[in-house]
Amino acid sequence: MQKTTIILIFILLALIIVSLVNGSVDIPLRELLTVIKNPDTNPVIAKILFDIRIPQCLTAILAGAALSAAGLMLQTTLGNPLAGPSILGISTGASVGAAVVTMITGTMAAGAVVSGAMIGALAVLTLIMSLSAAVRSNTMLLIIGIMISSMGASAIELLNFWSPAESVKTFAVWGMGTFANVQLSQIPVFLMVCGAGLLSGTLMTKKLNALLLGENYAASVGVDIKKSRLFLLLTTGILTAIVTAYCGPVAFIGLAMPHVARMILKTSDHRRLFPVTILLGAIIALGCHIICVGFPALGQLPLNAVTPIFGAPVVIYVATRGRRI
Repeated sequence: MQKTTIILIFILLALIIVSLVNGSVDIPLRELLTVIKNPDTNPVIAKILFDIRIPQCLTAILAGAALSAAGLMLQTTLGNPLAGPSILGISTGASVGAAVVTMITGTMAAGAVVSGAMIGALAVLTLIMSLSAAVRSNTMLLIIGIMISSMGASAIELLNFWSPAESVKTFAVWGMGTFANVQLSQIPVFLMVCGAGLLSGTLMTKKLNALLLGENYAASVGVDIKKSRLFLLLTTGILTAIVTAYCGPVAFIGLAMPHVARMILKTSDHRRLFPVTILLGAIIALGCHIICVGFPALGQLPLNAVTPIFGAPVVIYVATRGRRI
């Protein structure tokens, strides 16, 4: 195991401890260990841990890892360093689904919103997959994704215009992103889908390395360009869809973390990049969550008010330096 990976694992473990002990109710480390071993020793602390903090911690880790992996795969597949999980309109599709549910029900009931967001995201993913089979150019596919995002944004504006003020506010809060809405009972599904997507990405690292050198080279070494692109789009689409459905549209993490991994490792080898990108995504997502909940007097801050602090400077650096993937 690489030294960088080991360091990142220790940082992630430290942040996990901080996220479990820190909040509106501080939990001493000794008390934390005692309650984890035997929840009956302090039922109040046990409820805070198992119903709130552990699910939020796991959600942040999984979401950050999934979005960062999706960003890395998309940047390589589309050959664009500024491609991110939201670039193909899948996040917007999830937002449209959530907006429809909010307009119909007037609330953001967890199960209904997740279902609506997943349906919207998968609908856009199906459209993208169908179009990708007919469009050979990655640039054209990127443009199509941007156009789908624009149409989705228009649909959201219309839905908000027709919705009651309370529903609009509720949807706006959801759109700010949060890792606090996933319940412990939903974690297994979230874990299985994210885990399957991350495993699929790991198995594609050799093909990603080949695609990095150009489609002609990849085809010369036996890579089926069409099937590989479809599989990578499906994997990134599912990862983006599940995270957006459960956590809302999360900005910058998926776009920025692959570049941070490249800067740290100074390599484009996906066999090394993939695990480091996943760990960085988990670390930044959990760190942002800790900041969001770490100031009880201010209430829980919106996630997308914090992620740009870490992600935007990276994107600006990449854009101004003209870095390639």
